[in-house]
Amino acid sequence: MIPLLYFCRLAVGFKNDKPIIAIAKLLTVLDLVACVLQLSGTVALSQSMYVFHVILPLILCFLTAYIILEAVRSQNSRAKRLMVPVFILALASCAEIINYHLKFVASLSLLYQIGTLLFIIIMGIIMGLNISDMLMIKRENERLIFDMNLLEHSLLEQKQYNSLITTNEQLFKKQRHDLRHQLVAIKGLANTENKQLNEYLDALIHSIPSAPASYCENRVVNSILSYYSAICRNENIALETKLIVPETDDAALDNDLCLVFGNLIENAIEACRRMDTSDSLNEKSSHFIRLHAHVHYKTLIITMDNSFDGHVTIQNGKYRSSKRDDYGIGLSSIRSVAGKYDGDVAFEAADGVFQSSVYLQIYK
Repeated sequence: MIPLLYFCRLAVGFKNDKPIIAIAKLLTVLDLVACVLQLSGTVALSQSMYVFHVILPLILCFLTAYIILEAVRSQNSRAKRLMVPVFILALASCAEIINYHLKFVASLSLLYQIGTLLFIIIMGIIMGLNISDMLMIKRENERLIFDMNLLEHSLLEQKQYNSLITTNEQLFKKQRHDLRHQLVAIKGLANTENKQLNEYLDALIHSIPSAPASYCENRVVNSILSYYSAICRNENIALETKLIVPETDDAALDNDLCLVFGNLIENAIEACRRMDTSDSLNEKSSHFIRLHAHVHYKTLIITMDNSFDGHVTIQNGKYRSSKRDDYGIGLSSIRSVAGKYDGDVAFEAADGVFQSSVYLQIYK
């Protein structure tokens, strides 16, 4: 009985296992007392066994009731599995006591032996189910490890990509600045009355694109927005931004912010592109991206609405990628970054608008 109590304690995982431990210790003390009384010649072991014939069924009944209570109150799946064999064992022990006095079965202990046999058979089935669950959990863990490795690879590529965008943006800014001054200098050195040449040089000077607009204080995020805003202009996607993202001296945070903003806008642009191949109603609808961000109580809140063709696939609460038969890596990357900063994400799709929300605790 004592090993059974400790086994049930470990197998079920009671929220409060103190009663089980107390009963096991009490039973241990009673066993020791019975042995001492036997060795001292005070009470024969055959006489003390009568006491255990009552104590053990009572303990089994209590154990059964406690397991059922745990299964109902805590919705413990392990308790639900174990309560059936323990109940059969308790029922067999109670039936054995009744048979001891009423003698409705000639062979004593037969009922308890049958109950014990059923208990062993059912426990074998439960062990098989547990092994099956363990194998399933192992396969799930292996899949999660693979997904995490893939996600880490995607994060590394995204960081390298964002770093390249920032570097190129700084280089282009310098080249624009130098080229404009060089053309002005050429015009002055030419010192010619040739109207066509002057007009041509003026046209070249004015054709040089101006410095990108400032979207927020954060330099890295601003570079990302500058890059994708040019794509939106070229593809007639209306981009509306209202961003309050502070400058930081944390390179890791800047990389993560680039990953979040980059994936959000890239997914939105991809969604707008897919509308071109949709039905005629969607072809007439506007292509838009509305991106907002602000800091509230040390939390960076990012929200984005974008148009899409209305076709989404959700499986296990996750959006599947439209580009490949898999879960969207971009959304998974955003979710991973949010978890890193004790935040959360939410994605919803309704009435041709895909809504994204990201919360990041950027200040500790």
